[in-house]
Amino acid sequence: MTALSKTIKLEMEATFKMLNVAVTKIDGDYWKEVHNNWMYGYTLFHIIEALDFHYNNSPEDWVPMTEISALSEEEGKQRIQTKDRLFFEDYLTKVQKKVSESLEKFSDQELLEEDGFASKGFSCRIHKFSYVMRHAMSHVGELSKTAKDHNMNNIKWQKLSD
Repeated sequence: MTALSKTIKLEMEATFKMLNVAVTKIDGDYWKEVHNNWMYGYTLFHIIEALDFHYNNSPEDWVPMTEISALSEEEGKQRIQTKDRLFFEDYLTKVQKKVSESLEKFSDQELLEEDGFASKGFSCRIHKFSYVMRHAMSHVGELSKTAKDHNMNNIKWQKLSD
């Protein structure tokens, strides 16, 4: 593993730790509720799906791991309401494995090269990976705020050494 891929992998591991905590909060029904067109469960799904999508070499290479990805947002929210914690744990585990395996195969030079996402505005793979981590953390903040609003512990920030 190269220096760049190791660095990205460390950050992604911390991201996945936070997402695993977010999944553990799916014990009550609040995660199924839609408020102002926002839903904890769908947002969690959206984060995992974005990681799944962006860790391909191009948008055309993506093969969704769940049937929900083919649905509209409204239909997706309805389907998410029928899912349980095991669904999220399974999806997150599969995507985490995919991301880890993806990062292990790139040289530093390949991480600095364009891939099939260049048409989406990414200058290189590392740009795309940093974007998807920022995207995930932005939404994890939403999930943490929702957990706090429901008088639960928020999602603890994960340091690289945790």
